[in-house]
Amino acid sequence: MLLALSKALGSAGRVLLILCNLAIYGEGRSAMLDSNAVECLVGMLRRDELDSKSMRENCVAALYTLSHIDELTGAGEGGEGGGGVE
Repeated sequence: MLLALSKALGSAGRVLLILCNLAIYGEGRSAMLDSNAVECLVGMLRRDELDSKSMRENCVAALYTLSHIDELTGAGEGGEGGGGVE
């Protein structure tokens, strides 16, 4: 919804940047995943709706962050800070 609105207002680049930042934090990530952000972002890439290279990069960065958050924060399988190899 936010991405569709931003496109209509011509501010999709800024919204993608905000989504990249939201994807880092637990509540933001959960909200994005609950609202099908992955499907929306992938759809934007497939339909070539992003006007610039930086917008495409931010879209991919948001997807990457959503899929690799445990590795980026050091949380996950090994418990607190246990993202490394033993």
